[in-house]
Amino acid sequence: MNGVAAALLVWILTSPSSSDHGSENGWPKHTACNSGGLEVVYQSCEQIYYAGPVNNPGLDVPQGEYQLLLELYNENRATVACANATVTSS
Repeated sequence: MNGVAAALLVWILTSPSSSDHGSENGWPKHTACNSGGLEVVYQSCEQIYYAGPVNNPGLDVPQGEYQLLLELYNENRATVACANATVTSS
């Protein structure tokens, strides 16, 4: 489970700001929630690239490049969001 948490953290930290969620560039953007002053916008299948040290005390990560596909499902097993992440451990 530590590897999944690390991948999710990398995705959150490197994903682009949602301040431009009105633009039409790149992958399609979707509003997951917009109520009570909370708006959750995500960009489907965004390519993420990270190069640098991967430090996780619970998981030994050998040097190399790793392709991660992160998918978020709802209770009906329908895909809500996805991201393609590239992590390079050096």
